[in-house]
Amino acid sequence: MTDGAALPPLPTAPPAAGTGARLAAGVGGLLLTGLGIIATGGTVLAGLLAIGVAAGVARGRGRALTRVPAFVAGAVGALLGWGALFGWAFAQGPGLDFDKVVAAADSARATSAAPAWLERAAPGTTERMRQGGTADQVALAYGGLVGLVIAGALLGSWSGGFAWVCATLLRLAFVGRAFPRKAALAMGAAPDE
Repeated sequence: MTDGAALPPLPTAPPAAGTGARLAAGVGGLLLTGLGIIATGGTVLAGLLAIGVAAGVARGRGRALTRVPAFVAGAVGALLGWGALFGWAFAQGPGLDFDKVVAAADSARATSAAPAWLERAAPGTTERMRQGGTADQVALAYGGLVGLVIAGALLGSWSGGFAWVCATLLRLAFVGRAFPRKAALAMGAAPDE
């Protein structure tokens, strides 16, 4: 296939970090993990666990876990951790009597009125507001779902990013290399351990 000319050498994995860099990364990774446990209520541990599981799956397939999949695994794991934390917090709270909640909402709806400017702009608003109905329940459920998705994305990516930084530092300390880039692997570099 070639005319006898030598092919350029394939890129190789970068050399392992020195002892000082590995020690500094280990101390920094442990300190950040401790800070993350305090700042995120422990959800950073769920992100670290998810990154570890993703690394095991990648290794089982004969591949290295790269930076982006490691971050995504950390974010998803942290999101699940936040869900577990909120579920635990709600379970610890007092039980809600749904009939009392509905009665309080109905009472507030019956006694409230729309602002005067809104009643002038759309006559009959107060009456429609007091009637309520299925549309209100659907709008409330949809708004709550959108709010949960946004909050989950923000909390998951924040805690997952924190977990990813901790995992990168700890990997640098124990393996001697950070997570590899996809481009380096695509060019034929040897995957990291």
